[in-house]
Amino acid sequence: MTVTENRPTMPPSVRVLTVVGLILVLTFFLDFLVRLMSPQVSRVEGQLTLLNELFDRGVIPLIGLALIYTGFWIYRSNYPATTSDPADSLAAWQDPKFWSFVFASLLGLMFLVLIPFHFAKTGEVIQKALNQVEQEYTQNKTVVEQQLNQLKLEEQQWQAIVKDPTQLDQVLKNPELPRSTESNSRAAQEGSACSPESHARSSGSTSTATDSHQYSSG
Repeated sequence: MTVTENRPTMPPSVRVLTVVGLILVLTFFLDFLVRLMSPQVSRVEGQLTLLNELFDRGVIPLIGLALIYTGFWIYRSNYPATTSDPADSLAAWQDPKFWSFVFASLLGLMFLVLIPFHFAKTGEVIQKALNQVEQEYTQNKTVVEQQLNQLKLEEQQWQAIVKDPTQLDQVLKNPELPRSTESNSRAAQEGSACSPESHARSSGSTSTATDSHQYSSG
């Protein structure tokens, strides 16, 4: 009597559970290999994304192993092993449960090793983002300081032009001068011109009032 004749056939439910479990496990690893060959894995952000997806889908091989072990349990419950026949006794490396246990141990070890690697990549991404923010802040600060210095320089130049009537006339005669700048320049020129005239008028009024007072006293 051979081993195949002595062993009962596997029920359909056990086969379905085992096949579905194997498909889930193989699908997980095939998906992982496909994502591992992506060109984005060379970047730190791509590596962190890959690790996040790997941890998120880690439940898939767990479900597959649970289905496989459920199939083994149903098979052993319906067809218990007999020790009377030496042909039924298999070595440990010939038992499918042994290899499924080895696979589950390796899978758990892989996830355990990936945990510190995931924390390290997260730190790199955070540090890179902080460096980028600091670099953008430095660039924007430099641009703002340059614009402020330019505005101060222009303000000093306009103050010097307003104080010098010759330069102010040259600026007003420039055909490329904007209308708003021209109107502001003319207002500044009129203001500077009116100041001495008003001062002269106030002086004349004061002298007239003084003469009238002396005449009335006399």
